[in-house]
Amino acid sequence: MSEHSEIYDFLKKVSKGDTSFMPYSRWNLPYPIYDIKYNSQSPASSVIWIEFENTEKYLNALGIDDDEDIFVWNRFMENYYYDDYDYYRYEEDWKEGYIIKDFNPENIRLVENILMLSNPSLSLDINNDESCSNVSLYLSRRFDDIDYIISEFGNLNEDCKRRAVVDVLDNETKNPFRKFGITEIYKRHRFKTTVNVLLHWYNVIDNKELDLIELLQELLKKFDNESRGNWYELEYNVWCDDFDNESFQKETKRNLEKIIENLEESIEGKVDLETINSLYNKVISLGGFGRWINIKEKKAEVNFRDLDTKKGILKFYYRSPQTGKATEERSVKNLEELNLSLYQPELFEHVKKIKKIIL
Repeated sequence: MSEHSEIYDFLKKVSKGDTSFMPYSRWNLPYPIYDIKYNSQSPASSVIWIEFENTEKYLNALGIDDDEDIFVWNRFMENYYYDDYDYYRYEEDWKEGYIIKDFNPENIRLVENILMLSNPSLSLDINNDESCSNVSLYLSRRFDDIDYIISEFGNLNEDCKRRAVVDVLDNETKNPFRKFGITEIYKRHRFKTTVNVLLHWYNVIDNKELDLIELLQELLKKFDNESRGNWYELEYNVWCDDFDNESFQKETKRNLEKIIENLEESIEGKVDLETINSLYNKVISLGGFGRWINIKEKKAEVNFRDLDTKKGILKFYYRSPQTGKATEERSVKNLEELNLSLYQPELFEHVKKIKKIIL
């Protein structure tokens, strides 16, 4: 029994011009040799094609066998397991005022126009963090179309990061054996060399028991300085340098113009924007939307759900241990009703009953 690997014995026989054993079909060649072009004049110069049956085998030849690295590769390069991005992360970026700072001058003017029509008490100073945050919060609370702007920014940014990750993975794994005379002819799949080149490297490594995959691994370990793998945190560390700003500004403009159009229609329909703004500003002064807020004077709590700007209705939850009632869902149409509901709930309930009787 030979002390050498099957593939080493195969290469050695070819180099000596022994073709009696050569298979009739390339499928019988020792893996990962895909094909051979025999040179009868110089057998050692016979061309060898190496082909990996799948990407995982190829990565293994590069010394990449960590499950997390394989997962990242499959996710970004093979489109496996690719999940949706975290929208709420970008929603927080919007609330902090980061995204609005990326608006171009035209879209900033549109925002200023929206504020002029809907809430003149607010103004946008793009160089002031607090101003950007306040305006962003107001816009997202008042106008549903802002969600589309946030989504567009998130999608484009994720696409940009994805391209950056793919570039890193591609650069770290393309043509890795070229310095050894093994040339990539089909990306990460098929390579070309000669019998003599492979035998040379077997002699350099001085281990004839290695199969071809193991030989390639040893060559990279000993003679290659490229750092590969450790990709699990890659998507959080890459820099997005080709963000599609043109598409973002275009989509942002479309949504801002839609908001302005709806505002102008509301004004024509005599919707009381001043009343809506007073409700919004009161909610913000108390603590904002989506959280339970203590009303100390009444030992009660309120959670503001939504301000419907089309109907002019503020919806919220109210609960008080004094009343002994479960959480109530309430709605008001103006600041007077809101103050009654929060600070004079008994009177508020009385007024509601009277209105129902009248109606």
